[in-house]
Amino acid sequence: MSYTEIFGFDKTGDAYSAADIRNAFRGSMAIWMYLEGKYLPPYLPEYAKKIGIKTTEEFEQKKGYKSSRCMAITEQDAMKEIWDLVYSDTISETDKICLYTTFDNCLVRKENMPKLIK
Repeated sequence: MSYTEIFGFDKTGDAYSAADIRNAFRGSMAIWMYLEGKYLPPYLPEYAKKIGIKTTEEFEQKKGYKSSRCMAITEQDAMKEIWDLVYSDTISETDKICLYTTFDNCLVRKENMPKLIK
């Protein structure tokens, strides 16, 4: 199971583990889907094209939900489109920071906490 580990710092500046938030993947998925909807064009999965679905509107009508790159398990490049937003000049600094925090081994420095909170 994934988790986010939060570190605190004592008065001497030494780090300590303050908390673990279990199943951090669920939060990451929500962020990825939000940013996908905000910055990327609608997504039509390859399997849908193979069964004759031609548009995202048709997909939603037939399947009853919106397609998402986050659900494209067999299409590795689909999620990469979302993750690559971190290199894009088209997304806001706030959204970029939020996206960065979903990546493995992300460390936020104390002086950057106000930007992260924003």
